[in-house]
Amino acid sequence: MLRKIFFVCLILFSFLSLFSFSQNIDLNYIDFALKKIVSLSPHPSGSKNIEKLRGFLITELKKDGLDVTRDEFIPNTPIGKIKMVNVIGEKKGKSKRTIILASHYDSKLFKKFKFIGANDSGSSSAALLQLAKIISKWKDNYFTYKFIFFDGEEAIKRDINDKDGLYGSKHYVNLLKKRGKLKNIEAFILLDMIGDKDLTITPDGYSYPEFVEIFKNCAREHGYPEIISDTMYIVDDHTPFLREGIKSIDIIDFNYGPNNSYWHTKEDNLKHVSANSIYIVCDCTVCMLKKIVEVLK
Repeated sequence: MLRKIFFVCLILFSFLSLFSFSQNIDLNYIDFALKKIVSLSPHPSGSKNIEKLRGFLITELKKDGLDVTRDEFIPNTPIGKIKMVNVIGEKKGKSKRTIILASHYDSKLFKKFKFIGANDSGSSSAALLQLAKIISKWKDNYFTYKFIFFDGEEAIKRDINDKDGLYGSKHYVNLLKKRGKLKNIEAFILLDMIGDKDLTITPDGYSYPEFVEIFKNCAREHGYPEIISDTMYIVDDHTPFLREGIKSIDIIDFNYGPNNSYWHTKEDNLKHVSANSIYIVCDCTVCMLKKIVEVLK
């Protein structure tokens, strides 16, 4: 009898824990943030719209009581120098040990059509705003948390390579190296393209394996085992951090539309994204982050 009561209590506790995770996530806010970001599309690096979007991001981060900085830089690109700005919200902890959550917020530059970028980069930017809102209220103040919106993730030309793309993340890693602060970064969590209505998270083969497994476990524990797809090797804003030995993960759905046919096309719009998908990724990310924090402690 006692054994039966124990198992009932265990199941109830697990359910309540899952419920408490989800209760912190506001689907209405995700929907609001996504639509606001999309309303400012297109917003490629150096555009008037991206400056407006920066203003929105900064306002929202300040509402959460975070310290906000503009990390400005002017890289050389295939079409000349472009002013870019990383937006950083910080929740200072008692320790210098830092966990970074990130997204890029620039949209790909296309001249032949209006690129909305609802999924790439609208979905991950909306998710990062939601995660900042949640984590800013955490009472465990040991770790420092940074929420970074990278500018210039997209290549100016067709594909990302060593000389084109990942401008913001490369710049920030170099900045940390110059200041001797890379050693403080305990974990780097990147979100990118997570709003597809048919959500299938692509485990990245370059990402830190333990983080990938933790995310997979969280998806299963929270009732979303079907969202995990096959592994791919992906170059993204986590790449400069991985090269410096920082434990990093890229949470990404790299199969957007039939055979990835919506990626970088006019079909990347609100018709094909869902706030519910972003909600699920936020849910799993909060779960993963809590588990990572316990391991790091």
